[in-house]
Amino acid sequence: MSLRLSRRVHDVLYCLQDLGIESIPLALSMPFFHPLSLMNQNRAVFGVNLGHLWHEVDKLRLWMQRLLQGVAEGWVRPHVDKTFPLAQAGEAQAYIEARRNVGKVVLTPEPSGQSG
Repeated sequence: MSLRLSRRVHDVLYCLQDLGIESIPLALSMPFFHPLSLMNQNRAVFGVNLGHLWHEVDKLRLWMQRLLQGVAEGWVRPHVDKTFPLAQAGEAQAYIEARRNVGKVVLTPEPSGQSG
């Protein structure tokens, strides 16, 4: 094993050790993104934890207005992987937890007169 590969394996194992043994399957199922190949393809991976911004109501409102404007104008097009009726919310949650979705999972309300 080359020194470079050995270093990468060491770093991954060290990271997994910090996560705890129960997190290893989850960590191994996560995609790996190499920043240079993403840049060469003009792609990016980005995420925001909105839970850290609950005290920033004005900022969140501004961002949400801009996103909704993008949806209305068509330059924001979220990918919907699968839809579930609201009555199947448990199945939708299991689908997400199994990490089967590539995109959004949407719950749809039942048409009026078809509940229960």
